[in-house]
Amino acid sequence: MKPAPSTRDTLATADSSVSGMADTADLREAGEWNKQLATHRSEEWVGLIWEQMRQGWQQGRPLAAEQFLSDEFLSQCGSAGAVDCIYGEFALAEAEGQAPSETDLLRRFPQYAEPLRKQLDLHRAIQEPSTALLEVSPKLPQNSPSQDHDSFACPGTFGRYLLVAPLDRGGQSSVYRALHPELGKEIVLKIAHGASSAADAAHNARLADEGRILAGVSHPNLAVVYDAGMVAGRGYLAMEYIRGTTLAQYARQHRPAADQAARIVAKIAHALGVVHAQGILHLDIKPKNIVIDEEGEPRLIDFGLARAEHAWTAEQVNAGISGTLEFMAPEQTRGEVRKLGPATDVFSLGGVLFFLLTGTPLYAAKHAPDSLSLAQRCRWNRAALAESAASPAVRSCCERALAPQPAERFPTANEFAAALDAATDQPALKRWPLYATVTSLLILVAALGMWLTRGNNATAAPTLSIQVWQEGQPREFTHSLPLRNGDELRLLATLDESDAAAMVSINSAGELRLLKAQPSGDTSFVFPARDAVVPLTGSPGSEALLVISGSTSPTNESLQAAWKTAGHSWPALPEYALLELKDHKTSITQSGRDLGNPSQKLDPAEIVRERVDQFRQKLRHAGFHCAGYIFAHTP
Repeated sequence: MKPAPSTRDTLATADSSVSGMADTADLREAGEWNKQLATHRSEEWVGLIWEQMRQGWQQGRPLAAEQFLSDEFLSQCGSAGAVDCIYGEFALAEAEGQAPSETDLLRRFPQYAEPLRKQLDLHRAIQEPSTALLEVSPKLPQNSPSQDHDSFACPGTFGRYLLVAPLDRGGQSSVYRALHPELGKEIVLKIAHGASSAADAAHNARLADEGRILAGVSHPNLAVVYDAGMVAGRGYLAMEYIRGTTLAQYARQHRPAADQAARIVAKIAHALGVVHAQGILHLDIKPKNIVIDEEGEPRLIDFGLARAEHAWTAEQVNAGISGTLEFMAPEQTRGEVRKLGPATDVFSLGGVLFFLLTGTPLYAAKHAPDSLSLAQRCRWNRAALAESAASPAVRSCCERALAPQPAERFPTANEFAAALDAATDQPALKRWPLYATVTSLLILVAALGMWLTRGNNATAAPTLSIQVWQEGQPREFTHSLPLRNGDELRLLATLDESDAAAMVSINSAGELRLLKAQPSGDTSFVFPARDAVVPLTGSPGSEALLVISGSTSPTNESLQAAWKTAGHSWPALPEYALLELKDHKTSITQSGRDLGNPSQKLDPAEIVRERVDQFRQKLRHAGFHCAGYIFAHTP
């Protein structure tokens, strides 16, 4: 890659015709600004440069990206930082009403052509107006005393996050596309509006607290919440940016069959059950807040209205509750706070199923007041559901989810999901009863054969999960990397009842340590205890936490012997790398900050994988099963 010119060279050679930009005085000012960057941390540089560019536009003196791409900047921020600066120039010019040329931008920066094209493609996609059905829905009256709806400049910064572009705006918060400084990936940042009263301040604090709970929740059909907190009195959620299409758009383009629609809703119901188990209600479930990702899986997003169950206040009732009427439960439209619970979200998810089955919303009034009246009385179009192509079992599930009273609905999202799973399985069993019966018998015979031939190597492999607390807050393990000294851990393993087991750690120096042993007779194995945690300590590097099980007790001597023959030296993993050890293989499940540059980033992980794979194979030959994780440990 051709090296970027130094600031001194840029001052002498910058093309004054670039987009009609800066004169010599502006260039000199940019050079001085570059010197000031040395007084800040390198991860703050792009945000500071964006702010300087924005001020230049406000003063009528726009600055070109070349003016900031010094050798020092590139050595600290690399090509990703350069692309961020170049994109900042483009986005600011467009925000100021200009028509920047993509061709000109690629001509000026040929060394960054490929990542720039991807960034500009994404920019165009986000700027396209949405064609989703029901994207603009009538809202309940908003009489909140909070009127501070100031938006943030883009490109710009909010706390440690780099704001790229606005995405949406609601009565209580604004949504931005942003960059995560540590993960190096695009995210969605939801920022609460400023607090003008004690009630607003309490709401913002509650949003941050509940977001921290959500950051510890993981499910394949949920959007990941990476972080939550407060910046200048504003609560925020940092969430996964999911590429795909909203369920509303998907339904219009692909109109799923009835069973497919039920399966989509069942998956979201399973995910919602995980959220409800943490005491959190979503309260804004609708097709716009479900995304069909690039793998074809539905993902529930946007917890902006989420509330801890029974945490609504009298002030919030008087102010009205936000939501989309076509999918709101009657108790929510009437502001009956004490009735809000998991069944409220079940109703909304039933509304999504109704929409997918019929192609119409629950309430089809022309005016918002009429829609509100229908929603409060739960007067939805039952004839449309009866005329749909859904089976009687699926229609019955939908009707029960949409019952007027919470007590008449499925009491939990998990029960709704189970009913839909059963409903979509029923037609197949009725059409092929012989096939189903034979299949069941074969499964039973296979299970019986495994039981009869059970030997030392026929026991089930264990599973291991790791619970993490960082600064006193629970975090989902894969989202808490890299782990640092002081992070608190609890290891939970599931075993075959007849197996004895041991939990071990392998530290950055390659030293294997037996943490805890347990005889056979229990399927659950915890270290240090269910009501205790243990802090991470020691030198930085690659760390492994494993559970090893077998029909005989794995002793410290046998484990040390197996580890020695495997070879114990290994390099430090990249900060965000994660390897998962299973009985049959060791796989790299997460490679690092840039999420996939195997020629550069995966080399240390491959070496670690080979070392631990040798260990795993030695254990198997000795009649033991193994599971666990290897991750980066930083100071």
